[in-house]
Amino acid sequence: MNSSRNTAPVFQLPPGPILQAAILFSISALLPAAENTGPGSPPVAKKIPEKTTLHNDSRIDEYSWLRDIEDPATRKYLQEENQYAESALKPLQPLAERLQKEIQGRIVQPTTIPSWQEGRYTYYTRSQPNSPYPVYCRKRGRLFAREEVLLDAASLAREGKNHRIGTFLVSPDHTRAAFTIDEEGQGEFSIRILDLATGKPAGGPVDGTADNFSWSAAGDFLFYARRAGTGGPRTIWLHRLGEKQEQDTLLYHERDRDFTVRINKTLDGQFIWLDISNKDSSEVRYLRAADPQGRFRLLAARRTGVKYDLLHQGRSFYIRTNDGSPNSRLMLVPESDTARKNWREKIPAREGIVLENVQLFRHHLALFERHDGRRKVRIQDLDGAGSHYIDFPDHLYSVESWQNREFITNRLRIAYSSMLVPLSFFEYNMDARRWESIHEVRFKNYRREDYSTERIEAKSADGVAVPISLVYRKREKRTAGPLLLRVYGSYGLNLEPWMNPVDLSLLERGVTIGIAHVRGGGTYGKRWHTAGKLLKKKNSISDLLACVDHLEKSGYTAPQKLVLSGQGPGALLVGAALNERPGLARSATLDLPYVDLLNGLLDKSVPLSSGEYSEWGNPESGEHYSYIKSYSPYDNIRNASYPDLLVTADLNDSRSPFWMAAKWVARIRATAKAGTFIALQTRMGNTERSAESSPRDSFLKQRALQLAFIIDRLGIGSKEKAAKN
Repeated sequence: MNSSRNTAPVFQLPPGPILQAAILFSISALLPAAENTGPGSPPVAKKIPEKTTLHNDSRIDEYSWLRDIEDPATRKYLQEENQYAESALKPLQPLAERLQKEIQGRIVQPTTIPSWQEGRYTYYTRSQPNSPYPVYCRKRGRLFAREEVLLDAASLAREGKNHRIGTFLVSPDHTRAAFTIDEEGQGEFSIRILDLATGKPAGGPVDGTADNFSWSAAGDFLFYARRAGTGGPRTIWLHRLGEKQEQDTLLYHERDRDFTVRINKTLDGQFIWLDISNKDSSEVRYLRAADPQGRFRLLAARRTGVKYDLLHQGRSFYIRTNDGSPNSRLMLVPESDTARKNWREKIPAREGIVLENVQLFRHHLALFERHDGRRKVRIQDLDGAGSHYIDFPDHLYSVESWQNREFITNRLRIAYSSMLVPLSFFEYNMDARRWESIHEVRFKNYRREDYSTERIEAKSADGVAVPISLVYRKREKRTAGPLLLRVYGSYGLNLEPWMNPVDLSLLERGVTIGIAHVRGGGTYGKRWHTAGKLLKKKNSISDLLACVDHLEKSGYTAPQKLVLSGQGPGALLVGAALNERPGLARSATLDLPYVDLLNGLLDKSVPLSSGEYSEWGNPESGEHYSYIKSYSPYDNIRNASYPDLLVTADLNDSRSPFWMAAKWVARIRATAKAGTFIALQTRMGNTERSAESSPRDSFLKQRALQLAFIIDRLGIGSKEKAAKN
């Protein structure tokens, strides 16, 4: 959403004498970042009132100065918060360390490798002992052949740096590989190209790119995306191998800052196409991959509210679009004349069924649909042999297309998990209707028969049924026990039911884990999303409250045994719900909280802000301004006793900027009743992590501390005691 590097000035003073501004600036500079507090006390952020008026409504923001990361006082305050959190949570460290070892020791080393087929090669990545970096490999034919190491990512490491490999793509003739690398961990990539015969660079790097590129058909050109100023990528460039980057050609420049551009290639390798989109509209331009220096052609001009994407087979384009149906349908048009009048319906829209994704092969269509909030996969034979649904063993599960790189095949590759089954990778024979395991994750001492899942429904204030997915250890009778409830509910996205190895540490200790599928998400498609955005966003908050009430009334939990959890906009819902009912839960965890919604949307310095208007509304409109202000967590904090809060932020996150968490925590400390415990941890960048530690280890360390916080607040004992109950 908003970038931490391009924030509004610390002061937004009305026109006035220069002396007045100078005095205010001097006072700010002299004030400490936090007022003096006793040992072990949380920092108290200084207050510098800033008044803004819009629509005849004046607001005072005492913590606006925290937006400026270039101000030493801001960084000092964040460091003081980190120090306080470390001190306050220190008693939990022994438990957190045990939990981290428990999680790491739970995963059984696999005997199979998650691999994918491209042409005559099988490609895969593997890890090495004591190294956080992957090794990219291939074998000619299947996995019993001799291994060929293409890239050992550890060889690219620089002292004190934690680089990250993004996209890795082999050229169509399998003689070269290109990959993106983020050397600073800041989301800024460059492309490196390797000659696979020698292992040496095939030309110089291509710098300043996004993590998105594609090969031309002959493998002599690369299409790549770059940012144009702040925000997402909006320019597409062409690079000829062997030439300097200064000679690269600009192929497309998107002028509308609300839109971003992504490069794709059809599975049959025939076309490069650009997905030019914002949150609710899209446009496609396409070019033959064999003609990289040609001109991109427009498929259909963008229209507000209409999204579509592109597939190709034979001499036709297949187009999945929501035009004419919010649940989407599949259209067919000859590539020789793509005028809108020539589009014909291939897969019609059906009531109550959302067409979420399509995988197109030479002889099959794989249709990823959502029925009554549950994902299903339908296989249709393009040669006239009918269609069928894949049978999955669970009733609450998540399934996605995974590494389908071959066009002429009868095998669909999928990633599958449920609330009882760890993430696994399978090949499904679309003709024989038979499964073949590629890679299964297993957990030591885990017995799925010890656990149960169910989906229940809560009635929201307006009578709408809101689904809740649950997983828990089997018991003789239902008791009001400890429960962790997660929520997201924005952008039409779902929290899918899948097994997280971290969650087992809670399940083993008798904690029920739930997902509140509130409006604003995509559980029932576009209608569910629409019912929880813009001037209906409060439905999401109402749904969350209804889910909590239902879980308590039905005997699953009680207020002092409930923990709420949200990330990004999910944390916004948690914060808003706690403002309405501060005693709603025992504690809450909020990761990257997008809680200062009104100020975030009014930030004119960052183009991404306007891109959020279709989800939240534009506060330049008086109606939207009043509505957003009425629920924005930062603007509605009460003088009440809030539950214990663990808040995490990231200095480099542009979607939920660090200052939202910092300002929100500072205002709760100042406004809520004494005794409210809040710990704010801000990830300050690569300086916090040694070159020997991997992002996975850092993630597990953070999650282990979060688990320890939850376990401590719920007052639950060891997993051995829980197993006896």
